[in-house]
Amino acid sequence: MVLCACAVETTCNAWCATYLVQAKNISVDTAAFMLMIYFGGMTSGRIVAGIISSKVSSWKLIVSGL
Repeated sequence: MVLCACAVETTCNAWCATYLVQAKNISVDTAAFMLMIYFGGMTSGRIVAGIISSKVSSWKLIVSGL
């Protein structure tokens, strides 16, 4: 499951810049900035999730994911 999630994420990330520039007619600089914000958000979210997961019980994490 993790392998599939990583493959989908990597594929979307590689394709996103091309899509923004060619299909949405966004400048290369703006597309790069948008992707930088996206990756920064993903990284920040993963760091925060790691901190929260170390302080919250496994049961509460499972229930909150439902």
